[in-house]
Amino acid sequence: MTIDDILTRFESVKRVGDGWQALCPNHDDKRQSLSISHGDGGRVLIHCHAGCDYKVVLNAVGLKPRDLFRNADPAGNGSPRNPQPKSLPSAIYKIKNTQGQLIAIHERFDFPNGGKSFVWRCPSNEKGLDGFPTAKLPLYGVERLNEFNEPILLVEGEKAVEVLWKNGFPALSTVCGASVIPELEVLKPLAGRTVVLWPDNDDAGHKHMTGIAQKLSEIGCQIRWLEWPDAPNKGDAFDFFASDGTKEYLGRFVAQAPEWKPSQAQLSEAELSVKIRDMSLTDAGNGELIVLLSGDRLRFDHRQKRWLLWNNVRWMPDCDGEVDRVALEAARTRLRTSAGIPNEDSHKASAKWALRSESAYSRRAALEWAGSLKPIADSGESWDADSWLLGIENGVLDLHTGRLREGRREDKITMGAGVVFGHDATCPRWLQFLDEIFPSDRNLIDYIQRAIGYSLTGDTSEQCLFLCYGTGANGKTVFMTALRSALGDYAANTPFQTFEDIRSQTSTNDVAALYGKRLVTSAETKERTGLNEARVKAMTGGDPVTARFLFREFFSYVPTYKIWLAVNHKPMVTDESYGFWRRIRLIPFQAQFPPEKADKRLIETLKQEAPGILTWAVQGCLTWQRQGLEPPKIVTQATSEYQAESDLFGQFLEECCIQKQGLWCYAKALYGTYKHWCEQNNVDPISSTAFGRRLSERGFQKQRKERGNLYLGLALKAENYTAEECNP
Repeated sequence: MTIDDILTRFESVKRVGDGWQALCPNHDDKRQSLSISHGDGGRVLIHCHAGCDYKVVLNAVGLKPRDLFRNADPAGNGSPRNPQPKSLPSAIYKIKNTQGQLIAIHERFDFPNGGKSFVWRCPSNEKGLDGFPTAKLPLYGVERLNEFNEPILLVEGEKAVEVLWKNGFPALSTVCGASVIPELEVLKPLAGRTVVLWPDNDDAGHKHMTGIAQKLSEIGCQIRWLEWPDAPNKGDAFDFFASDGTKEYLGRFVAQAPEWKPSQAQLSEAELSVKIRDMSLTDAGNGELIVLLSGDRLRFDHRQKRWLLWNNVRWMPDCDGEVDRVALEAARTRLRTSAGIPNEDSHKASAKWALRSESAYSRRAALEWAGSLKPIADSGESWDADSWLLGIENGVLDLHTGRLREGRREDKITMGAGVVFGHDATCPRWLQFLDEIFPSDRNLIDYIQRAIGYSLTGDTSEQCLFLCYGTGANGKTVFMTALRSALGDYAANTPFQTFEDIRSQTSTNDVAALYGKRLVTSAETKERTGLNEARVKAMTGGDPVTARFLFREFFSYVPTYKIWLAVNHKPMVTDESYGFWRRIRLIPFQAQFPPEKADKRLIETLKQEAPGILTWAVQGCLTWQRQGLEPPKIVTQATSEYQAESDLFGQFLEECCIQKQGLWCYAKALYGTYKHWCEQNNVDPISSTAFGRRLSERGFQKQRKERGNLYLGLALKAENYTAEECNP
C-alpha cells in the first residue's frame, strides 16, 4: 500500500515539509495532531502527538500495521516490493459526479510479479487528493446512471465494473477500497432503485458490501445480494469472465440474486421467538407460522389449486416439493425457539408440538391453513394478466418500450421465455433461415418480424390467425419450433383437433391448457380437414372462452394467444362471412428443400440462438406498435385466393347454374341439384334454409308461386334442369 493510499484514509490532510498532518481518528482532534511521513525502505511512519497508539489509529481507519510496510522488501533490505511506477499506468480511471464533472483520477499500475499499486490524482493532475476523503468520492460510472436499466450491479473497483459494461450489464463500482464505506451522500443517486451487490469473495469484500447495504436500505433501495458459486478467494466480476464465465450464466445469477435483509440470521431470532410463542399449538397456528416465515415468497392459487414460489424474478410453480420443505422448516423453527421459553411446562408443550408438526399429516394440515391466509391465499384471477410484460430469465421485459427491468412480486408473472435477454444478442442463422424460406422477400420477412413481435404480447386487437401454408419440406416445422424455443412458457403446441371441425366436439381440456399463452402452434398434414370456424372466431375475437381441465370446474378466460397453424393442405372452410375471412392471414411457404440438402442440426442451432431470436422479435414488437401489421401483397393475395377456393357455394353456382337477368328456377330444383353436386364432390350439404339464405345474400330474389318458391336471376344449366322446374 502506497503512502497516497494511506493518506486517503484520513481527514483534513495537509502537506507540511516532507510529510503530512491529519486529524487523528482516535480522539476528538481539532488541530491535526497526526503526522504521516516516509520512512526507510518504502515504509510509512505514523505518529499521534496526543499520544494515541499507532495501532489504534490504524484500526480506526481500517488499516493494519503491515499496511505501513506493503511497499517494503520483506527481507528488510530496503528495496521496494512493488517499486514505485515509473512507466505509464496500465489503466486510468476518471471519477466523475452525476453531472459529469471530473472529481479525481485513479491510476492503476500492474507489475510483472503480479503486484499492483494505485495513485490518486486531483483533477489538476497533481498527485494525491489534497486531503479529499475517499469515502466522499463518487461511484465510478455514476454519470452514466440514467442510461442504465435496472437492476444495477454494484461492485468493488473500476476494473470489475468495466468488464461488466463490456458484457452489457448496468453497473457501478466503489473506488474507496474495501476498508472504507462510501458516505450516504455518495449512494443517494441510487435512491429507490434495485441494486444487486456483488462483493469480492473475501471477508473484507463482504463487510464492505454489508456496510453499503445498510446505507442503501435507508434510501429506499430494493437490495439484492449476488454470490458467485465456486468463486476463488478475492474473486470478482473480472475474475468471473476471465474464468470463462458467460454473460448468460451471470444473467441467471443476477436474476436469481436473493433479497438482502439486514441482520437476517442473527438479530431476528429474538423477535421471532416472541411472535412464535403467541401462536397457538394447532394446525392453524402452524399455518400462521408459515405465513410469518415465508409469506413474502409463497402463494396458493385457488383457481388452479397450485403452489407458487417467488424466485426473485417471477412466481414459479412448485415442481419439487419445496413447499413441503417450507412446512418442515417452520416446524423446526418452532422447535428451536421453544428452547428459549422460560416456563418449563410451556417449553415442553411447544417442543412436543413442534416434533409432531414434522409429520406428513401435520405438514399438509399446516399448508392447507397457510393457503387460506393472506398474503399467501390468492384467487388466481390475475396471474400473468399484464399483456405487455414478458417474463425472462434475467428480469421482465416491458414490451411497450422494449426495456428490461427487475421482476416484482406485484407483476404476478408465473411464466418465462426461458432465455436471458440482451439488446446485443444476435441470431445470424435465424436471419439466414428466413432468407432461405422466404427467398429474398424483404417485405414478407419484415411482416413476419412484426407478426411475431405482436405475438409476444397478450394483445389480440388484430383479431387474426396466421396460416402457414406449403406442400412440405419448406421450413414450416423448423420455423414453429424455433419460435416456441424463444418464447418458452409463453408458447404452446396443441393438436390440430383443437381447431378442426369435428362433430360432437365436447372436450375442452386442450382449450383450457392454452390459458395465459401468447403463441399457439399446431400442424396438420391431412387433406380435406375442415376448420371449426365458430371456435376460430371465438379464440381470435377478444371475447371470453369457457373451458375446463379434466375433472375440474369450468372457467372462462379472454384469450391472449395468437394462433399459428402450419398446414400442407389448406383447411376446408364453409363459413363465407366477412367476420371469418377478415381474420385469416395466409403466409405462403414456397421454397423447397431436398432431403439431401437439409441441415439436420438446424433446429438445435436455432435453439441456441433463442436469445437473439427474442431480441429480434422485441424489435418487431416495437415496429408493430408504430406501423401496425400491414400484411404485404403476397399475403393478401394468397388469402384472397384461398377464400375464392373455399367458396363451395360459389363453385356450385359456377358449375351448375346460369346467372342472368330474366331467368328463374324453383327452389326445390336448385336445392336438389345442389345436394347431388355435394355428393359428387364429397362435400357436406348445408340445410335448405341455409341454402336459401345464401342465395338471398348473393342477390337472388325469391318469389312465392302456386307450385312453390322460385328464385329470379338464375337457372340450372341444360344438363341439370327439366322444363317444368326452370327456364334455360
